[in-house]
Amino acid sequence: MTNLLLFIPPASKWPTNNQYIQAIIARIESLQSINIAFEQGGYEEVYKALVARAERGDAAEMVSIGLLYQRGEGVKQDYEKAMDWYLKAFSKGNADAYNYIAACYRDGLGVPRNLEIACALHWMANRRGIGSFAAQGRLQRGFSDVTALLSSEKVQECRNMDEGHVRAYVESRGKRGESERVGK
Repeated sequence: MTNLLLFIPPASKWPTNNQYIQAIIARIESLQSINIAFEQGGYEEVYKALVARAERGDAAEMVSIGLLYQRGEGVKQDYEKAMDWYLKAFSKGNADAYNYIAACYRDGLGVPRNLEIACALHWMANRRGIGSFAAQGRLQRGFSDVTALLSSEKVQECRNMDEGHVRAYVESRGKRGESERVGK
């Protein structure tokens, strides 16, 4: 089952530790009923609740919906719909969106397999330091996973890719012209 509580915003986004703790408690309480419904097979209720939060701009919930589609939990597995939701969160700079989009490119799930793009996405998000401590850990693990599949020269090329070109490639779902080199 997808852990819907993983996507808590980083402490740096809250003015005081007390406010951060209160926000975490409120998030846990509000998602507790969603998690219980999910565990009891109330997928439609969960999906509606997540969509309502996502429509209010909650990038973490956009990622959660993407995960449901990617894993086929409570919905028919659909990598393209997963990517739809990941891209919405990606446009908001969500670290987990970077991570899951990179995994889709690494594994060729709903997009053409492209290890260089996967590597560049992890590198860009890590370099920016976006996301919570847990999200940064997931990004670093993803970076390690994809760099194990590339030569050190390719990894260096990925680190030097133009961020605008990488974003455009991702937003087009890898449908940019074959003759166009992403890193140039």
